[in-house]
Amino acid sequence: MQQLSVPEGLPSLSQFSDPAAVLSYSNQQLRTRLEDEYGLVTDPDTLIIHTKTYAARPIGSYVVGGKPQPPATGTPVYTTRTLTLTALALENIEWLDLNFTNFAWLTDKDKAPYTALTVAQVKELVRKVNIGDSYEQFLKTRLVSSSEAHADQDRYAQLMALQLRVDAIEAKIAGDFLPDRLDRGYNWVMSALAGPTDDDKRPTVEEHRIIVSSLKLRGERVRGVLVFSTASHSVTSLVVYTPGTANGRLFHEYPDASAMHRDFINHSAWRDYLTARVELSARPRIQNLLKGGANEAVIALSRIAGHFLEEAYQAEASAVINDANAQSTSTQEANLESAATLVTAALDFATLFLPVKVMLPIGLSRSILSIINAVEAAQLGDRTAAAQYIVRALGEMVGAVIDGAIGGARSASRGIATGAKLNPKLALRNKPTGVKPLAGWEDQQIYVQDTATPGAFEAPRHFLQESGRWYSIRRDHDRQVWRLKDPRRAPSAYPGEPLYRTVQGAWEIRSPLIGLFGGSPPTGPETALMDLFPHLDLQQARRVFESFNFPAFNNLEHQMSLVFRLSRAPDQLDVSFAYLQTTQNRFWARLQGADLPSAQTVTAIDPAPGPSRPALPPRRPARSDAERFVDWGQAFAPQTMNPVPGRPGVWRRSQALQDYIKINGRYYAILPGDSVFATQGARTAIVSADLPHSTFAQFEHVVANAPLEQPRLVEYNAHLDTWLIHPQPPLPSSIATHMNRMFPRFDPLARAQLGASLFNTANPPGLTAKGFAHVLNTLQDWTEWTRGAAGTLTQRHALIANDPLALLPTLPRGPGPFEWSLGVSNGFNLIRFDTAGVRPTLVSNLLERPTQINIKTLMRELLTDSHYEVYDSRYSTELIFRRADRPTWYWLTLRKTHSPKLSAKQYNPQTPTPANLEGQRPTLRDALIQARDAGNLLLLIGGVELTGTWGVKPFIFRP
Repeated sequence: MQQLSVPEGLPSLSQFSDPAAVLSYSNQQLRTRLEDEYGLVTDPDTLIIHTKTYAARPIGSYVVGGKPQPPATGTPVYTTRTLTLTALALENIEWLDLNFTNFAWLTDKDKAPYTALTVAQVKELVRKVNIGDSYEQFLKTRLVSSSEAHADQDRYAQLMALQLRVDAIEAKIAGDFLPDRLDRGYNWVMSALAGPTDDDKRPTVEEHRIIVSSLKLRGERVRGVLVFSTASHSVTSLVVYTPGTANGRLFHEYPDASAMHRDFINHSAWRDYLTARVELSARPRIQNLLKGGANEAVIALSRIAGHFLEEAYQAEASAVINDANAQSTSTQEANLESAATLVTAALDFATLFLPVKVMLPIGLSRSILSIINAVEAAQLGDRTAAAQYIVRALGEMVGAVIDGAIGGARSASRGIATGAKLNPKLALRNKPTGVKPLAGWEDQQIYVQDTATPGAFEAPRHFLQESGRWYSIRRDHDRQVWRLKDPRRAPSAYPGEPLYRTVQGAWEIRSPLIGLFGGSPPTGPETALMDLFPHLDLQQARRVFESFNFPAFNNLEHQMSLVFRLSRAPDQLDVSFAYLQTTQNRFWARLQGADLPSAQTVTAIDPAPGPSRPALPPRRPARSDAERFVDWGQAFAPQTMNPVPGRPGVWRRSQALQDYIKINGRYYAILPGDSVFATQGARTAIVSADLPHSTFAQFEHVVANAPLEQPRLVEYNAHLDTWLIHPQPPLPSSIATHMNRMFPRFDPLARAQLGASLFNTANPPGLTAKGFAHVLNTLQDWTEWTRGAAGTLTQRHALIANDPLALLPTLPRGPGPFEWSLGVSNGFNLIRFDTAGVRPTLVSNLLERPTQINIKTLMRELLTDSHYEVYDSRYSTELIFRRADRPTWYWLTLRKTHSPKLSAKQYNPQTPTPANLEGQRPTLRDALIQARDAGNLLLLIGGVELTGTWGVKPFIFRP
């Protein structure tokens, strides 16, 4: 046995899955096919295939007043890839791979053009030789079904039995089994060898039946590892056989399953061993599983019912075949990839025509599939792929939500139109007699009946014909509206619901809130208008709003927008405002409180078109929500606009401080604090006057609830001599949403305060152009950082901060002079962490043993998950970390407390001391000293607050 080539004394099957063996097989198959089909006697390794694809270009950033920057010199346009024909045959080529067909080229090893074959012939050759499938069939025949394989299996079983017997004897002599006077663990192994098949012929030990099991982690077989135990639950000990260990100890006996989980499976010393003995494709997933700690749900012992020695050979052969398959791609698999690409493209094209009710479940399904792929990529440790899948899932989810919102909006709009129609129960049973069209209202289906009783003097009666029904109506001279009469109620008690005619020509109820004169509380816009103009009472405020014909489904939003416009310019109103339905003179009179109902003379004359009901001005063409920003421009009289000195293309009105730019004859307000002027590539941001957005709360409200109303970027084009508006909003989601996505380990309050601090630091007096640019640049930089990409922004882009910790101010002491309060604060001066997503073992170990080592381990995990680069430091009371490739370093002193207060008596403001630095690695020590001398070393205090048996609250603040 000592003459065998492998340490275990068993024939090795892994040679068949060795990359060199797979490449050798591919080389031989290609040599044969080249000679048979093309008459070429050549080594496939000398034929070099070159491919290229477009390189992803870095995304630029918005800089106020800046010009577009061309890509840096030397930035690659393409990424090239070079491989031999032998290696290409393992990867295979999709039949739909047009990039290979159109852009690949062939050379020899000396980089001279290779003309004996074309690219198309190489593609056909690789797909025909089909190494991925042919090598799998070769291995199945050689290792499983052939007579040679059966002979190898018998020889493998015989040698393994001898090896197990020798190893068990050595383990018994070395005392590797648990102490037992009857040598129970050793006898279990001998019993299994005496009866390799699990049947009645296997000898019992102490009247217990012995079983042999294989170990599986999340369904993946750990090759070679065998577990010997009894069929009775009264005996809990387990004997584990681990061939090929580095220390030479092959048998381990554990008193129970929990001990095996703790000391074997979840022990860091065994992690590499267990990972190396699972299939090649499953190793990243199992490695990640063992790092986080495998629980009982993913650990399984599978009983081997047959001949366990022969089963060991079959497991080795199966693993070799699977490992070889993981190194190659068959033509069938390549065809499936092409088919999936075609199906995806066809589905994307079909979505252009499918209805919303079909697109909504499709979008949700695709989003869920992307989330599943993201989870799998995260489990494999591929953060880049996980981030790509998450972004794709968010995009598909947003598309599905938009489809649902569109469908819901259509249903809602139909519901509103139906609910606002006239009540058929109030219609008259018969058509009134003696009616004629009312002069001036002929086209609106209003009729008058002069006298109902001959010989008697009566006021004229009015009727409305709508949808084939007749309704009795009356004229409200005070409110200047028609009201629907309810024959079931007395006119003195109920004046009737007000009516208005829509642009579609249908009569509808105007608003149920003003059905009773003065009988409803003031709405939000009415209260805001009375606060803005204190001389107006509730009745006068309602009179002002009646000057407009706002849509019923968002009437309150338009009223509040009107109040905001009046607060910005109380003496001006856009004369082309589409919803104004009265004259400007009457509107301004109502705003001054002069056009009151009591000022009207109540007469019995018939209403007729006149100053009270002028013809509506021509309406603007209806725009989609995505194009509504075009209507932000205002039509000011040219004589009221003055150019700003030294800033061509920028205007102001009279002595006002608001700056405007001119696009297509209309003036658009821009953010303050900007010195931009009309020059090629200049950028700024236009704003809507309808919604306030100066403070953080206002800005977040706009982005979250009306994202299309957020400031839009514009760029000056000198060739067209105009400003071009970017059609897409700068922020696809609110700042709070960005923080939740980028820093999930921060608790919700810390994320909310971080977003507010980011905005307020950039915009102390309110939103400005420079502050807006700083916010956009910082969000883009942090997004790239948290996605794992290298940051493309530099200091010349004036970032607010390189990372969230740089925004932390000094936490003031209190309530006592020698302590810090860790309670809830209104400002961003303390970061709490959420431990819900960390490994449960970290929290449980800390609760059981709140040592500095366990605190440091938990904080390291939280900082790593928050995208920081943590360095190994010598002492357990400190953590050193930074954002990669940025100059700022952080020295975190670790503490623990059992209350929401932390003592400051042990705080040393001179940290790190020379002794602290002396104990670090030389490279780390030099970097820290350099950062301290440059003012880039920030001191932090962090740790955990232990609250009871189950409470762990990690925190970080700046002392």
